[in-house]
Amino acid sequence: MSKIKIFTILITVFLLGTIMIGCDLCDPKVKILSVSFDTIKSSCKPPFITTFRAKIETQNTSESNVKYSWNFGDTTSISNEKDALHSFAKNGLYTVVLTASYKNAQDRKSLIIDLRNNLPINPKFQVQFAENNYYVPAEVKFINKTERASDYFWNFGDGSGVKEFSPTHKFTKAGIFNVILNAICSGDTAKYSIPIEVHAAPTEIIVKSMKVSLTQEFLHKNLYSEVHFDGHHEGESEVIKDVKEFPTSFIFDRELFFFNGDFSQGILSFEIYDLDSRFEPIWEFQFSVSELRDKHYPESITKNDSQRGFSATIFFEYKSNAK
Repeated sequence: MSKIKIFTILITVFLLGTIMIGCDLCDPKVKILSVSFDTIKSSCKPPFITTFRAKIETQNTSESNVKYSWNFGDTTSISNEKDALHSFAKNGLYTVVLTASYKNAQDRKSLIIDLRNNLPINPKFQVQFAENNYYVPAEVKFINKTERASDYFWNFGDGSGVKEFSPTHKFTKAGIFNVILNAICSGDTAKYSIPIEVHAAPTEIIVKSMKVSLTQEFLHKNLYSEVHFDGHHEGESEVIKDVKEFPTSFIFDRELFFFNGDFSQGILSFEIYDLDSRFEPIWEFQFSVSELRDKHYPESITKNDSQRGFSATIFFEYKSNAK
């Protein structure tokens, strides 16, 4: 055999091999990595509604080209969505099969979902005090997070209760109340409880501190602040020498001596001074203690003088002498 013929045969074999390998690499492939379904939360009994989800892997084609076919193992029609919402109308043991395909490439995966019995109720709720007010009268929002229940009864532990999904309740007395949620579905009841503490309305005000922002002209001054109640001097902060930046904080830790526990009346006032010119305050502002009551005894309250560019946030604590 001549060298030319041998060379021609080798080239032909090489080209055929290359074509065959190339075609093999060009063939699309589809592989289902997993099939899952979302937790059923809507009800303990049929219909059971959930979403089935698929994760796939492809070669030589895009995921968008893949076609899906879900068979849910009941009498319903097949779904062609990648993530398929489905409702099982009755109890049963179901084999769910997903087929994913593109041209000649195909993969199939199944899972079994056991719905022969009703599902357990999962009662749960969260507590949210309105404006973080833990004092009488305390308005509390109960946020229902229960899964698989249809009816609800709340026992607030103070002799009252309601049949609502997420009720709001006002506690008018101080104490520790064991709030119980009864979650009901198909004759079954599951309970969930949280003890909450409501404090007696405060009778004492403690001014803890005040964070102040003034304009730049008051930097490097020696500043301090005084607090007054109904014109009576209650105390003053230490002097902050050579103020380097704003905001800066004045510390009081002062329980108001002249406050008699009545939040319906009385004026709380603050004055900020430059130690070198203390005859006239840099800034003076005031407000009624009823504002503290109306805002449910807040941990802080902010006052502003927008024209001068001043701002102050006062921090409080409260105590109650009620037994």
